[in-house]
Amino acid sequence: MDGSKLFTVLVVGDNPDELMKRYDINLKVDRYIKYRYLDADKMKKNSIKILTEITKNPKKFNLSPFHVDYFKQQIKTINDMSSFEYYSNVTNGLYYDEDGNALSDRNPNGKWLSYSIGKNFSLPLVLNNGQEVYQAYVKDINWNAIHMNNTSLYELVWQLVHGEKEPSNEDEEKILNNMKENINYFNSFKDMDEYVAHSCSFWHYAFLDENGWVDIDDGFKSIDWVINFYDKFISNLNPNSKITIFECTKNNKTQKEDIF
Repeated sequence: MDGSKLFTVLVVGDNPDELMKRYDINLKVDRYIKYRYLDADKMKKNSIKILTEITKNPKKFNLSPFHVDYFKQQIKTINDMSSFEYYSNVTNGLYYDEDGNALSDRNPNGKWLSYSIGKNFSLPLVLNNGQEVYQAYVKDINWNAIHMNNTSLYELVWQLVHGEKEPSNEDEEKILNNMKENINYFNSFKDMDEYVAHSCSFWHYAFLDENGWVDIDDGFKSIDWVINFYDKFISNLNPNSKITIFECTKNNKTQKEDIF
């Protein structure tokens, strides 16, 4: 899907659609100050600082040489602007108050562009009777079937890739041949236990309940988010809580309002 990002959110609550509505990107809200005119110089300097950090660490941000050159050109362009010109560029299309502050009616809590109940790219919940669904009560879900299941297979994969075990049959030969080129991925884990936990844990990109929305991009390390998701969000739920899995899209193109 061009220019969009697909992700899943696990919602806990009897009225999941009502909870989701609060995070609609397209939801119009009362106008609020998005940027203050007196912060124009600080905004410009902050933008240059962020872009400079990105260009100095291309591996960290997974940037190609093309992207590095692009961001360097952006730095030059911003440097050549006055603070007022930069502010006007960033806030173009917004509203202004009498003090020159830029006002927005865009939902500051917006997370999704569209959503629907799971079935296309998310894994289902498995019930105690074996049925696969995308909405169920906690007490009816067979958590052993979807969380930390099949760990022995991933232990075997780790051992084969790291030469801790020699393939003993044709299936193990296939596993090794298919996975050995991904050694850099395996090396991103501190040990086998972390790799297995990451591979077998039940998790979703975002979690939502009556207390609000939290997702993997809220300052969490990706590996930690995945491994700790079940203990943090699921293990202490009321057995009568309703769980719903939604599949969402989000515009992945940077909004002008969010440039700096």
